[in-house]
Amino acid sequence: MTEIPLESYLKKYFGYSTFREGQKNIIEKVLSGQDLLIIMPTGKGKSLCYQLPSLLLPGLTVVISPLIALMKDQVDKLRDLGIKADFINTSMEKHEQKEILKKIEREDTKILYIAPERIKSKPFIETLSCVKISLFAVDEAHCISQWGHNFRPDYLKLKELISSCKNPSVLALTATATEEVRQDIISNLNMKKPSVIISGLERENFIYEVKKVRSNREKDEILWEYLSSDPGRGIIYTDTQKGVEFLSEKLKSWGISAEGYHGGLNKDMREKIQNKFMNNELDIIVATNAFGMGIDKKDIRFVIHYCITATIEDYYQETGRAGRDGKEAYALLLFRHGDTGLRKYFISKMYPPKRVIEKFYSYILKQSEENLLIDMEETGKILFGRSGQNKTIEVCIKILQKYDCIEELPCHRDNFKKIFIKRRCAKPCIDYRHIEKLKEKSLEKLEDMIHYGKTKKCKKSFEMFTK
Repeated sequence: MTEIPLESYLKKYFGYSTFREGQKNIIEKVLSGQDLLIIMPTGKGKSLCYQLPSLLLPGLTVVISPLIALMKDQVDKLRDLGIKADFINTSMEKHEQKEILKKIEREDTKILYIAPERIKSKPFIETLSCVKISLFAVDEAHCISQWGHNFRPDYLKLKELISSCKNPSVLALTATATEEVRQDIISNLNMKKPSVIISGLERENFIYEVKKVRSNREKDEILWEYLSSDPGRGIIYTDTQKGVEFLSEKLKSWGISAEGYHGGLNKDMREKIQNKFMNNELDIIVATNAFGMGIDKKDIRFVIHYCITATIEDYYQETGRAGRDGKEAYALLLFRHGDTGLRKYFISKMYPPKRVIEKFYSYILKQSEENLLIDMEETGKILFGRSGQNKTIEVCIKILQKYDCIEELPCHRDNFKKIFIKRRCAKPCIDYRHIEKLKEKSLEKLEDMIHYGKTKKCKKSFEMFTK
């Protein structure tokens, strides 16, 4: 068999003369038909590991990604490189989606990006079943794991989709994954004897530092000292929407070009602020963890955590948004032990007790319609007598969907959820012991993060990401 000239494809389509560490080995394994689980930090070239093989494999490569906002950007870049790429997501009109399906049927698309929610579309599934698919690439694969951060129930349906497409090769990609998460990914994607490749976790261009403080006043003094040295553009993460607003206003009062970003802002405002940052109209974004997934801005020089994250995986993901140009980057955690109490409270909200889940389920069963549009703010007031219960309702919906009681439908209105009631049984069949076990695991992960904040060992030693 003639050896495939991978470097010539790399140069012709992507403009690079050499592969980054680990890329060529992964691409060769993909082309040989192996199933692969790749753990590689964002910014180290994961995308190339399925984009280049799509040119050489027969038929279609399907990429599953939760990052709807970035699909168009990815596809535009591929088209500019002369690669036949398309995407389908809920932001498109019906006639646009139909046109893409026709292109797939004509075999006029080599690489297709979809969100996991697309699996619910019968016309889409029927189209895929009629064409040759060589590769399924599952990006942000930790979302399929019950032990992973950002679990998404729609990912659980991927196994059925892959099976219906005659079991093509599967490439799962994520930036971090513990042993438990890795096993979950392999099982839930029905991967066949996959190779697990862990590449490039060490960030040579980073300085990691933890500063222990006793008060927010100390945090602000450290911030002022650092930011007044003109360190470049960066992100400051804090843990609440109110915290974002307070801290961003404080930075503005210091004469710093900054804006706050959180999930409570409407979609247009979030996009406006993000675009200003990406276009260098802002020096600093102050944000909750609602900001950053998929952000590819090369010149971010620092990421500061004003408060502790829930897990070491989260911390690793978020700090990795700096230094993507290979130049020196700085990651600072302002560690105050008192902040851990709020994190424990957040964990309790992520795993509501049986009575809360069943109260919400009973409420939706009393509605006459099967398709419900839920105002989360109003529903929180009705069920719990107070506002600010959006997260609790969101989690209840996620749990009920996981146990096949309801199905969440696309909804483009802020603070609203649209659901379909799949069955009207008196009580949902939910494994509450399993939910409690997940809660205990989350608390263990928080303890690992607290240990990171306290330890005097090298802050660049991230063995826990892969154990």
